[in-house]
Amino acid sequence: MTSCLLSFNLLPWRGSRPLHVLKESSIRCNRLVHQYATAQQSFEELGLRRPVIAALQEAFPNVIRPTPAQASFIPALLSGKDILLKGQTGSGKSFGLLLALLSLPRKFNRVELDGKYVKSSTTTSLFIVPHRDLALQLMHWTASIHASILQTGGIDSVAQLVLRGINPIPAQVDKIHNCSPHVLIGTPQAVLEALQLESNPLKLPHLSTIVVDEADYLIQYTPRAPDKYKRDKFELDLKRHPSVTRQILDMVYSPMRQAFNKKKGIKQAQEIERPLKPMVLHRPQLIMTSATLKSQFRYSVLTEGGWFRQADDKVTIVTGSPSEVEDANSVMGGGSLVHSALIVSDDGTVRNIPGAVDLPTGTAETETTQGEADQPVATEIPPPSSEDFDDFTDTASPFNQNALEAVATVFALDVPRVALLVLKAAAPVRRAIFDLRSLGINAHGLDVLEPQSGGSFLLQRGVAPEDNPTLLVSTLATTRGLDLPDLTHVFLLGAPTGLTPDEYMHVAGRTGRFGKDGTVIAVLEEPRIVKDNTGKTYNQNEPRWIQNIYTKIGVTPRMVAHFGNE
Repeated sequence: MTSCLLSFNLLPWRGSRPLHVLKESSIRCNRLVHQYATAQQSFEELGLRRPVIAALQEAFPNVIRPTPAQASFIPALLSGKDILLKGQTGSGKSFGLLLALLSLPRKFNRVELDGKYVKSSTTTSLFIVPHRDLALQLMHWTASIHASILQTGGIDSVAQLVLRGINPIPAQVDKIHNCSPHVLIGTPQAVLEALQLESNPLKLPHLSTIVVDEADYLIQYTPRAPDKYKRDKFELDLKRHPSVTRQILDMVYSPMRQAFNKKKGIKQAQEIERPLKPMVLHRPQLIMTSATLKSQFRYSVLTEGGWFRQADDKVTIVTGSPSEVEDANSVMGGGSLVHSALIVSDDGTVRNIPGAVDLPTGTAETETTQGEADQPVATEIPPPSSEDFDDFTDTASPFNQNALEAVATVFALDVPRVALLVLKAAAPVRRAIFDLRSLGINAHGLDVLEPQSGGSFLLQRGVAPEDNPTLLVSTLATTRGLDLPDLTHVFLLGAPTGLTPDEYMHVAGRTGRFGKDGTVIAVLEEPRIVKDNTGKTYNQNEPRWIQNIYTKIGVTPRMVAHFGNE
């Protein structure tokens, strides 16, 4: 076994300054209520290491100081506390977490090599994200920082990925074992598969920090239910069929495994008395983050999961406001975010949703603010070759063509560089791209995996061409957490039954980030009777569904100027 060279000239770690917290005795944790400090702090004052700061300033010179959100949680992370972080979309949450993880002290293990004991670096942090594109974005940020100054060793010693669809998982694990990264970034499915390999599974004995980004999306929790039977049934189903992320956390934090009788579907009276072989030598710090951490989710993971520390002063909840009820602009970045909805009739008529009001005069896109201009992003979009779409020429499209034409109209008239079209979860993205290109739109799938495909480009601010704007096409599941610096418009094609305010806010939060203006337009069909996969009919009323969401998040829809009310 060879020792992996480090890429950091690490300085002695200095603890962060004490946090001002409010005791929350009911769940025995600290609560940092006001996320946004009034005084501007420097990255060094927050406790980041000087080499990391120097590399950050070299790679992204316009990132002069931390955002208020970053200033609130970085000291808590560096002090080793467990954290539940509720950060607005566009507040630099994921970027700040990465900087803090890179500043954590590196751990080493003594291994025997040629009869001598040498120091070998180990993986310090595991960063779990909901989808591949966000993992690649984090890796791109790390590579940019590493390439600027921290280049005394390879990037593999700083960060590596464990993802499906790139290389076989066993090959990725072998690479990690040969050169342990400081930060390991991966999706839940890939991480669990790596941990459960029969031969040479992923081993992280010295892991000191685990971050779960978009935690309320990755972890099921017991909802509020007045019916005790329904609540108990949900809890039982949750234990019998835990999400992948729950399984990972249980492998790390649960000392005992509870056995279940699958045939009867009930918990056995006894627990397995033999403790599981610990996956780590010491209990890692746990950080969960999202833009929409509901109180019931927080209560569930703090009291039922068994993952967070139970001692006083060991858990910090970071929120943006002392109030649980926040309006949409607060949750989605605090900028001027315009919400609109268009209703498309069968005859092709397009009108604004009832209740939409005129956009105030003078509303315009603001200039780039500090901390936002150089937020990096790994979004290389290879345009699919023409032969990929030949099979669609003679087949009927599942999409409402009038709705796509409405998207194309607004895109052509209003979008300066980049927009995002979000489809329902199971919608065929390639077919949507084909239909949009047939309308003359420069449409591409949101895919960061294959940058070597012809014509790929990197979506950093100011790089996307103004003379040929791009419409990226994605689904609800693959948009969470992504930063697209040139993105000004988000289109939501339809409002599927079951779309929650939280899901809507995550989609809308792809624009209007870092206080910048943005526009979110839902393109909806008229109310109609539809059939589901089982043949049953039901009333689909997308306009009413989106209006209910507007009411719950406290926004008034604005008119799209190109269309009327009737």
